[in-house]
Amino acid sequence: MPVLEVQNLYKRYRNGKVANRNINLSMDNSELLLLMGPNGAGKTTLVRQISGLITITSGFIKVCGIDVSKNPKRIKEMIAYKPQTLSGLSELTFYEALLFFGQLRKLEKPLLANRIEEIVNSLKLSKIVDVRVDRLSGGYRQLLAVALALLPETPLIVLDEPSAGLDPEHRYLVWNQIHKLQKKGCSILITSHNLEELESHIDRFAIIVDGEIVKEGYLQEFIEKSSSKKGFSIQVRPLYGKENEVRKIFNQWDFFVEDDGQDRWITAKTDTSKNLNLEKCILELSSITKKIEIKSGSLEEYYLEAVQESEKHEN
Repeated sequence: MPVLEVQNLYKRYRNGKVANRNINLSMDNSELLLLMGPNGAGKTTLVRQISGLITITSGFIKVCGIDVSKNPKRIKEMIAYKPQTLSGLSELTFYEALLFFGQLRKLEKPLLANRIEEIVNSLKLSKIVDVRVDRLSGGYRQLLAVALALLPETPLIVLDEPSAGLDPEHRYLVWNQIHKLQKKGCSILITSHNLEELESHIDRFAIIVDGEIVKEGYLQEFIEKSSSKKGFSIQVRPLYGKENEVRKIFNQWDFFVEDDGQDRWITAKTDTSKNLNLEKCILELSSITKKIEIKSGSLEEYYLEAVQESEKHEN
């Protein structure tokens, strides 16, 4: 049984605006799915319907086999939802907010105490547990929103922009905590625009444009299918004083250099007819570079392609 099953979902608001149309989507146990799309594409409407916060016009959503429309109270026990911005709780301290939320979720006292301690320690939040929410910085308020969603360890966790506004260390710690919950069997649905960061974390992605899902699948499958068409991009960080040598090697193998003029990173692209030169080029570069990264397509490229294709069909 899928953790999440969405079939023929259609959402029309009272003003006549159609936010979601004919959406079909599913998630398996312990899966991390990225939902992405332009602003106004219908992402928030979709996740709010999944979370039982707004009603469905037609179609159905099931979480662990339970119909969202028929059992909204039960569904709220199966899902934890982190909105894009946190509101309320301003007069509570960080710790009190976690305690209050855990009590609302009816977590038993020993379990709640253990979960709060684990989250506070794993996200390095001990220094702000006694600070009132209305006095927290934007980054710590974001961490509170994430902590509230991760606290009850529900079968499905929905996170809207979980790492937005976080410093690098806390982004790393948040992802560690997310993957720990994955290993415990939780499924994670994430909406985000930070595609470069998410590329190394997600299992699958779905792209929604104008209320419809226009592309979905496993990233690696798309890379394998398109690498023969797109070629590769090579990004290198030259040793100091070796920048011009790097450019000469790229030019020698007839690769197109995208140079930002700052010398810190130099990127070159090669089409499919030149892929045979890739290993020889890397061999020459290895002695004069600090780091070499090779990509055959990216999540951002697939996203932009899907949006552009959808816009062409509309026109």
